[in-house]
Amino acid sequence: TITTDLYSGLATAFQNSGVVNPILEVENTWDKTISYENRYVGSLYAEINLMRNLTFRSTWYADVSNVDTRVYSPLYQAYDPMSNTSYLYNTKTSVSESNTDYKKYQQDYLLTYKKSFSGHNLTALAGFTTYYSGVFGRYAVSSQGTGPTDKPIPNDKRFWYVSNNFGYVLQDGASSNQGEYSTVSGFVRALYNYKNKYYLNATFRDDASSQIPEANRHQNFWSVGAGWELTKEAFMENIKQINFLKLKASVGVLGNQSTYGLATNYPAYPGLTSGTYVPFGTYIVNGALPKYQPNPDLKWETVNASEAGVELTALDNRLHFEANYFNKVTKN
Repeated sequence: TITTDLYSGLATAFQNSGVVNPILEVENTWDKTISYENRYVGSLYAEINLMRNLTFRSTWYADVSNVDTRVYSPLYQAYDPMSNTSYLYNTKTSVSESNTDYKKYQQDYLLTYKKSFSGHNLTALAGFTTYYSGVFGRYAVSSQGTGPTDKPIPNDKRFWYVSNNFGYVLQDGASSNQGEYSTVSGFVRALYNYKNKYYLNATFRDDASSQIPEANRHQNFWSVGAGWELTKEAFMENIKQINFLKLKASVGVLGNQSTYGLATNYPAYPGLTSGTYVPFGTYIVNGALPKYQPNPDLKWETVNASEAGVELTALDNRLHFEANYFNKVTKN
């Protein structure tokens, strides 16, 4: 007779296929994870007015965090509906622990010139920026032994650490993972308008990324945009139903070097794979090889985009309408 409330397992044929009862696992493990994150985010800037129309600004950013997570896998039973009996579903206790550091730093240096004269308004910027991102993780697992005298790791948070004096640290369960990259960019930008009704802006930048091999590490990108606010024209003064009407368009090329996953954070500098056999003279020895052959012709991914649109506000600002045509082509 079963007198304890149990969640049902599944037939052996299903479990051998990797199919489990998710409620069984959730109800027995939902409170067995302890995770803390300490994060520090801050910025600092200094600004100097060099001349009446010329300003220099430096800004520094930092985002540093550490995430420590411990997961305990307890012993628990399940109900077998085929035989109307209970059985030990999770047969061995374990503790997994991960500790990961995240580091992000950015610094910007911006020179800004502003000038207005006879209806002309000009803002010109020249800047230099750097960005660094690094992830450094350490992982380990301590598992209950299989010997007759090996005891389970207690279901007590005081022992939910890799070094708990009950389990054994698994050699293949201890690892680390790290990746980092940085970018450096220089750019200029000009914003111009005449009487706040004709608008023109242009940007040119040189971007470099540590993820791109040296041959193509630096690449140039640009954009141009224009706008026309028709409601400030004389021929629109008598059309009272329209409060605001603007035409706009832009075209440009943007660079993208983002990759996902630590394994590809440094495609220009492959890591090593151990446990491989390599020739050394007349001998075959256990050594390490690069994880992959880097492509020396790798370039920035380029996004070619163009846009044209219209903005309309009418009927005493009770109606707003906006329509845009957008085209984007990604290459490389």
